[in-house]
Amino acid sequence: MANETSIVEVRQADPDDWAVYREVRLAALADTPAAFASTLERELAFGEDVWRDRLGSAVTYLAWRDGAPVGTVTVLAYHESHNHPFRGAAHLVAMWVSKDTRGLGIGRRLVQAALDQARSAGAPAMVLWVFQDNERARALYERMGFVATELRDSRPGKPEDVELLMIAGLR
Repeated sequence: MANETSIVEVRQADPDDWAVYREVRLAALADTPAAFASTLERELAFGEDVWRDRLGSAVTYLAWRDGAPVGTVTVLAYHESHNHPFRGAAHLVAMWVSKDTRGLGIGRRLVQAALDQARSAGAPAMVLWVFQDNERARALYERMGFVATELRDSRPGKPEDVELLMIAGLR
């Protein structure tokens, strides 16, 4: 049973946190491989330089529970190559909370950190893609102010894996 009185901290990672971020990211890929656009095998091969570059080129938060890393989320600044029409919107990606800490509000804290960061960077909105069948994640995002758009997408070769685009206004 999860201890709800545990100390939880969410803080921005920097390139020197690469080893911890690697640990969390690999745990996420092992736990829910279908939720990410990468694979455990691919990222196991990454060297320190790739992990440092990731943390230096985007804003990533790590969640800690009683001193152990238990979750992560990344905020990407808007880029026209992103698969959405919302100009200027930040993009929430790579959200994950460990199985044994789900339901403790860690996901909410990670999403709030991402929203706060995007707002402070001047983004007019934040978008994210979530699998249509992932009701738990969708409910979290809805509680955090995201609403589903009409945009849908699926994985190459897996038309049954439908993702929907959600957006939250930040102004």
